[in-house]
Amino acid sequence: MTLDAETRRLVRETQLAWLARWLDGDEARRTWVRMVGQGVEMILASPPAALVEEAAVSRFLAETLASESLVATIAPAVVAAVADASLRVREWRESPRGLAGDTAAKAIERMAELPEVLSEAVVRAIVTSPAVETLVSAHVFEALDGFSRRVNPFVAEWGLPALLGALPLLGRATIKAAVAGVQQEFERRLEPETRRFLAVFVKESLERAARDVTTNGHAPEQVRLRKEVAAAVMRVPLREFVWSPDSELGEHALAAIRASVHHVLGHPTVREAVEGALYEVLAETATVRDILARHGIAVPSTEAFAEATFPTVKGILALPEVQDELGRRIDESLS
Repeated sequence: MTLDAETRRLVRETQLAWLARWLDGDEARRTWVRMVGQGVEMILASPPAALVEEAAVSRFLAETLASESLVATIAPAVVAAVADASLRVREWRESPRGLAGDTAAKAIERMAELPEVLSEAVVRAIVTSPAVETLVSAHVFEALDGFSRRVNPFVAEWGLPALLGALPLLGRATIKAAVAGVQQEFERRLEPETRRFLAVFVKESLERAARDVTTNGHAPEQVRLRKEVAAAVMRVPLREFVWSPDSELGEHALAAIRASVHHVLGHPTVREAVEGALYEVLAETATVRDILARHGIAVPSTEAFAEATFPTVKGILALPEVQDELGRRIDESLS
């Protein structure tokens, strides 16, 4: 028997009203928590390939990784997250050691004991870079210049000025003029000769230092130095490691992050790595639970997650579009 339109309307409204009342009660919440738990258990007991369609995954990857909209969404999100984290961390007084704890700090110190903690390529790139060479040369030149002025016989108090002061007044001016000429010639040659010496000396010294760091990494002095550096860095307050996003430096840092995210997400190597990692997971025959256990990942309780997301479920079911679709399904069942 087919129900008339008015009866179907009354049944539809009654069912939807019952659903609204049920969602407001505790039974709906308990049902949702139970369903989430059962769903998670099903996922954990299945191999990854049983949870998705590989063809659909391929289409999803092709569309997602080629989508400029994804990059435009992720990049601002990363920048916003970094900016927010920077503002919060700048308020902290804790050091990395205080935040991570003694166990982590000791593990980092033990890691610093190993010479391979810094690869030779990284050490050489830093120590022998032209910028470091220029900086060291400038400081060494200043030190040598200051030293030479103290021991320069033309200007030092114990040198020629004192000797000339002891000469008779008669003829002193002539001798001073002669000495001044020699001094000018000496100083004219001193600076370029010093800089030529430093150009070779500093470069060789930095290269020797890079070799010492990489080839003598097991030496007790090297081990002690790395541990002291690691310990010193771990004591610096975390707020000293970040810049305010409102500063000029912070704006440049965020711009660099934004550009990096855009470039990284669009880079072929990254895309291939993402695709390869996902297909490796899909090729697994073990269950998701076994895969997580293999990596030491403990599965948290789903109850708190289900409780937290239940308002979202209620909101979705209350959407006019969803209510209309449910009403159509009720009408179809009564036809």
